[in-house]
Amino acid sequence: FSTSNRDGRGKPAKDDDRILRIVPVVSASPLAPAKAEAVSTPTPNSPIHAVDFANFTYPIPDEPRTRKNTITLRNGELPPTRFNQHGIPLDIGYRSTGADYIDVTGDGVEDAIVHLGIIHSGTASSSYVYIYALKKKQPELLWSFATGDRADGGLKAIYADDGRLVVELLGRNKIIGSDLYADDGEKQGDCCPKSFTRTRYQWRDGRFRQIGDAEMLPLQPTSLVR
Repeated sequence: FSTSNRDGRGKPAKDDDRILRIVPVVSASPLAPAKAEAVSTPTPNSPIHAVDFANFTYPIPDEPRTRKNTITLRNGELPPTRFNQHGIPLDIGYRSTGADYIDVTGDGVEDAIVHLGIIHSGTASSSYVYIYALKKKQPELLWSFATGDRADGGLKAIYADDGRLVVELLGRNKIIGSDLYADDGEKQGDCCPKSFTRTRYQWRDGRFRQIGDAEMLPLQPTSLVR
């Protein structure tokens, strides 16, 4: 099922003890918020809930999509600035699907995962992911990365499992840090991946480190649209 279980202010409802699997469906035409698949697991509330990630400046991951160094959101969005006569964007903007709060470092304290979808004139759905913890009452970036586009390493889900971070990308052998657009030998168009890659990470020595081999799993048709 799909749910965001929010209280109307972008925060989890009282007594909510579920983590959220982010399934991005952001594109410019039309724009749509991400869906989320909820999975039960207890995690305590953290003061990081007080950080206003909808009005926040994010660094751009090391990725050549834009010459900008940062993205500053206002009310969850940095809209495109140039449009043609039909209102179609000529440059790109960014939109947040909100922050989700789960413990991905194994310290028993919630961290924040923020997903920024890209607003543009095409159908691509690449995005940026940011993971923050609260250090000395200030948000500290633990990791940021760019996802691919749909079957080429697009984001299927990101969640916690026993205090570890799990990232699922669409396509075969799609792992953050690799060439997400490399031919995986099974894609039938950008729209139609046959499998997805599940990679697990553990927070150790100040960074997320991959643990074990990535899993290649068949993609069920219903797992993209719920």
